[in-house]
Formats: sequence, structure tokens, C-alpha cells
Amino acid sequence: MTNLVIILIAGSVFGWESALYTIISIYAMSRVVDAIHTRHQKLTAFIVTFMPDEVVANLNKTLIRGVTIMPSEGAYKRQKGAVLMVVISRYELYDLEHVVKSTDPNSFVNLVNTVDIEGNWYDEKDQLKARQADQSAN
Repeated sequence: MTNLVIILIAGSVFGWESALYTIISIYAMSRVVDAIHTRHQKLTAFIVTFMPDEVVANLNKTLIRGVTIMPSEGAYKRQKGAVLMVVISRYELYDLEHVVKSTDPNSFVNLVNTVDIEGNWYDEKDQLKARQADQSAN
């Protein structure tokens, strides 16, 4: 609402061409802030699956992230499975969801906002280096 008021004031005082530039400026600033903020947002994914080996293998092909495997048992059917835990950036969410659902359509994914992480975290540069090292080794 505040942006709308600013645009209407800019249009009526300085002309509608200035209002258009104001719209473009507000859009550009919001995209930059979103890109910077989103890059630093981390999520913890808990993936309940009965195909842990396949899901982990496909996650490792797509994401350069450590995956923790926790044995589990479903309470309803008493079926043995696993809970996979992986911390990702917000940008990696689509890739994770696509890999998990294409590997195990019956899986269950719980995403939790992560406040802070300690230890080894691969940012985009570290992931690129790791991918290049993997490609040169193969």
C-alpha cells in the first residue's frame, strides 16, 4: 500500500513518466533484496521414505549436500523405512522436491526453517568447485 501511495504521489507531482520509473525502481530493489535474502535462507528437509538408498543416490547426483539417514518405523503399518535429513538453501528446494518425488512418489517431506548452521556448508562457489573436481575425477 505504501508503494502505491508513493507511485500515485510521484505520478501526480512529477508526471506519470516518473511514476513509471518509480515502479521500475521499486521492482528492481525488491528483486535484489529477495535474491540476497533468499540466498541465505536455509531449510532442513526431513524425508520419510521406504527407498532410502535410491533417494540418497539421486540426491547426491543433484545436490552437493550431506544426507543423514535415520532408521525409522511407521507406527501404523510397522513398516521399516528411513528418515533422511538434509539442510539446503531455499534455491535448492525445487531440485530436492523434484528428485524425491520422482524417485519415491510415496515419500513424505517435512520442511523446517533453519535458524543457524555450524560446520561445513557448501555455498554456490564451493559446490561449483566440488562439481568440477567430480567431473575431472571421472
